[in-house]
Amino acid sequence: MKKAYRPDVIEPKWQKKWEKDKLYKTADKSDKKKFYCLDFFPYPSGAGLHAGHVEGYTATDIYSRYMRTKGYNVLHPMGWDAFGLPAENYAIKSGVHPNETTQKAIANYKRQVKMLGISYDWSREIDTSDPNYYKWTQWFFLLMFENGLAYRKKAPVNWCPTDQTVLANEQVIKKDDKNVCERCETEVEQRDLEQWFFRITDYTEELLKGLERIDWPESTKQGQRNWIGRQEGVNIFWPVVGSDLVLATFTKFPETIFGATFISISPEHELVGKLTTPEHKNEVEKYCKDAKKKTNLQRTELEKDKTGVFTGSYVTNQVTGEKVPVWVSDYVLATYGTGVVFGCPAHDKRDFNFGKKYGLPIKRVLIAKAGDDKVRSIEGEQDILEEGILVNSEFLDGLTTAEAKQKITEHLVERGFGGRHVFYNLRDWLISRQRYWGPPIPIVYCPHCAHFEQEGECCGGDCGCDHEEGGKHEHKHDHEHGNKHHEHKHEKEGGCCGGGCCGERKLQTTVVDGVEYALIPVSLDDLPIKLPVDVDFKPTGESPLTSSKSFSKVKCPQCGATKGVRRESDTLDTFVDSSWYFFRFIDPKNTKTFADQTKVDNFMPIDFAFGGAEHTVLHLLYCRFFTKVLFDVGYIEFDEPMAKLRHPGTLLGTDGRRMSKRWGNIINPDDVVAALGADTMRTYEMFMGPIDAMKAWSTGGVEGVRRFYNRVWDLSHQVIEGKNKKSGSEVLKRINKLVKKVGADIEALKFNTSVAAMMEFVNFWQANVSEVGLDSLKLFVQVMAPFGPHMSEELWQEMGEKYSVTVAPWPKYNEEMVQDEVIEIVVQVNGKLRGKIEVSASEVGDKELVKSRALSAEKVREIVENKEIKNFIYIEGKLVNIVI
Repeated sequence: MKKAYRPDVIEPKWQKKWEKDKLYKTADKSDKKKFYCLDFFPYPSGAGLHAGHVEGYTATDIYSRYMRTKGYNVLHPMGWDAFGLPAENYAIKSGVHPNETTQKAIANYKRQVKMLGISYDWSREIDTSDPNYYKWTQWFFLLMFENGLAYRKKAPVNWCPTDQTVLANEQVIKKDDKNVCERCETEVEQRDLEQWFFRITDYTEELLKGLERIDWPESTKQGQRNWIGRQEGVNIFWPVVGSDLVLATFTKFPETIFGATFISISPEHELVGKLTTPEHKNEVEKYCKDAKKKTNLQRTELEKDKTGVFTGSYVTNQVTGEKVPVWVSDYVLATYGTGVVFGCPAHDKRDFNFGKKYGLPIKRVLIAKAGDDKVRSIEGEQDILEEGILVNSEFLDGLTTAEAKQKITEHLVERGFGGRHVFYNLRDWLISRQRYWGPPIPIVYCPHCAHFEQEGECCGGDCGCDHEEGGKHEHKHDHEHGNKHHEHKHEKEGGCCGGGCCGERKLQTTVVDGVEYALIPVSLDDLPIKLPVDVDFKPTGESPLTSSKSFSKVKCPQCGATKGVRRESDTLDTFVDSSWYFFRFIDPKNTKTFADQTKVDNFMPIDFAFGGAEHTVLHLLYCRFFTKVLFDVGYIEFDEPMAKLRHPGTLLGTDGRRMSKRWGNIINPDDVVAALGADTMRTYEMFMGPIDAMKAWSTGGVEGVRRFYNRVWDLSHQVIEGKNKKSGSEVLKRINKLVKKVGADIEALKFNTSVAAMMEFVNFWQANVSEVGLDSLKLFVQVMAPFGPHMSEELWQEMGEKYSVTVAPWPKYNEEMVQDEVIEIVVQVNGKLRGKIEVSASEVGDKELVKSRALSAEKVREIVENKEIKNFIYIEGKLVNIVI
């Protein structure tokens, strides 16, 4: 009686056994070579997994399974990026604590991942909202703080009015000509707020240079280069007439200085008030106030009308000796360069529009070629030339732009009129959030320690100590040769600073509501600072932690005072959690450190990482920064976290649009697995096309893969139930070539061609079933196992082989059998060249194999997908023409 293929029975059976046997548990110590394969861990939303997750997780699972069979000690972990706004916003609406919804979502995600047969080492599972994890997130903050890389300052920030929190620059995207929150797409506002920052700008050059040493997609590396935005140029100095003040402008085009006719300064610049003369004060103040209401995008758009007001002040162009007026202009940003620019209306579109609007001179100093030096009137159009010949520029006349740039730079430097300068677009990372569901920042604000900073200073009896009524204490001091020490003598017992209030180091301070506070780090012994439960989640613009009575009870870690002392109530951006999680996977249960150094040395850097390209300047830039900090302070001996990185392509719905609830085209893995099985879904997603290409889901395509597995199942049982143990010579040649090809394709991440090759072999197998023996079946099941591990395990057992096929050594192919002449065949679609395929001399007569391979070619597949094939013309060994 024919045995039915029942994935609903087979797949849960093997998943349970693999888990029970801990088959994929990674050894901390091993004689094998290590292979660390990392998925970007997901945020566990209530919606569960989607088909895009399955694509990425299946790709890394195939690679990890293959590397185990090649003899590697594979670390392939999974965890949850569990903090974040969605859970908190749901808590606000429903009254359900975010931890409850998060844990439910995690349980559902985990069920779905296990349902797919992904071979994770679940003993290393992490959850960023677990205090045992965020204890070390807080430790990383303190590491930054102790090394001068975490600081608090007042700055213009991006504010999301919907989420009631600040956003890092990297979390603001452009949509419909607006700057919007990347999560909720609300238009962001600009506000001046005291916030915490990480000094990532200290690592600009290291972040740029490191890109040359890692195997990442060039588009991703270029994305980081563009975001960092290294620009070489010149700072030119402009003395303010009648003042000791000097303005500096950064420019990449110093050769146009003879065409400078005005200076523009950002409304936020600290010198605006000093530059503004009394008669212009009201107008300037109103203009600056209005500018704060605009977003940076609104201020800098080229097509928008440029505005400004005259400050009343002038500066001197030291090269020409001319007086140049200073204007406040909102198209100049305080964060770009020095926050001051010189305007050259003849050769810059913004400057031209501005100069024309306010009647400022327009001086042409650059022409395309010699002789083209007619004078432009104020009504004329400006020249925007990157290269040309200098005119009206005294000693630069006749020089090319490159020659003039070098000569004027030398002139400026030699005379002290300017200096060479490298400017970066990258800004420090804003990490504090005014929300609840994130790690509390481990800082205490102490008003008493704010006055004990300088050597030799003492509290003078006012150290904030709690004494019984009428209690007094006296101080005896001993400051010798810079030793900072004092003793306390108490008439009555009270909690005192214990001698530590004379300031053993310079402390960071901040002023809040007119009170100066010292920023005191929490000690490691007191970590984690746990999120309080008695919190009102409703966003008010302040952190919900301010509403917690339990959270506000705190003693200063340095002086012991409690009076007037409070905790930092902001929480950390969730990208801080995901900047180091790959280290925790290595040693997730460690209570002494974030990860044992020996274990880190054993497993890092990551050999292969796989995740969305949308993380180019978020997770990927930040985790490189964290790794470089750890390297600098001596914790690790490498400074790049991921040796090799690749991105999955976007999966579209059956309608060709991005999968979205809005379009109703989301593919739910639960539905596909229930109907067709996990092996089918895994294999289909790999067969859809190149792993990094955009591709659309096809119901017919996934059903076709299920039919493929049905054929494999039936053919395998014919072999198992038959008496034929040895295969024919042609079968052996083909199966050996298949072993070679699938292995090479997996290593090259060409999963789609691996599947196509297996399908080709099954076509041949079906036509030559009597020639296929157990020897070839065994090899076929082994190469199929990374893609369809459940069926492979079942067939392996039925053949009587030793458990488990998923860790059995990868088969070796016979070199003699894979040697064959390779023939190149041209592939056309409707008569137009669309690609080429290669077949061996022994395969050239197999029309079905050639057809399969031609239809699997990348460009061909994109064209014929969902199209009717009217004819398939094959001129043997030369040409294929597919008519659609």
